[in-house]
Amino acid sequence: MLEPLLDVLTSASYQLLAQARRLSTGNATDRQTATIFALSACELYTEQALTKLIRRRAAALNGIIVALLGTTISLGNSRVQTIYGWLTDDYPWGDARLERPQAPWWTDWSASRDLRNDVAHAGQPVTSVEAARCVKSGISYLAHVTDAVAKALV
Repeated sequence: MLEPLLDVLTSASYQLLAQARRLSTGNATDRQTATIFALSACELYTEQALTKLIRRRAAALNGIIVALLGTTISLGNSRVQTIYGWLTDDYPWGDARLERPQAPWWTDWSASRDLRNDVAHAGQPVTSVEAARCVKSGISYLAHVTDAVAKALV
């Protein structure tokens, strides 16, 4: 029963990114919407990835993990980072203690996330360059998480 839901979240993530790409070259409102869609795609995809990982690698801890995650299912959330890192041994934000470098897309994605919050909470205008960066970093995010989850499930 959960697999169809995961497929829907995956499909929705890619559809949001595709729509974000189309909107990123539009007018001011379109660019703001593109920013929100690109980061929403990342959050949906992260939720899908963690759900799959928990089901396959830590089913007995499902309730505890879900309680730790809270409501924001994004690698920008430190609780999500902890669970994601534990399940995947992947640290795209970088981890000095483990001597893991930051992923090349991480800085742009973090800036895009901050911009999305500014758009959502304060109506911040978005340039076409910023909207394109949000889309590009979202694509990199989904590709990275896809690879990390695939490796973790082997």
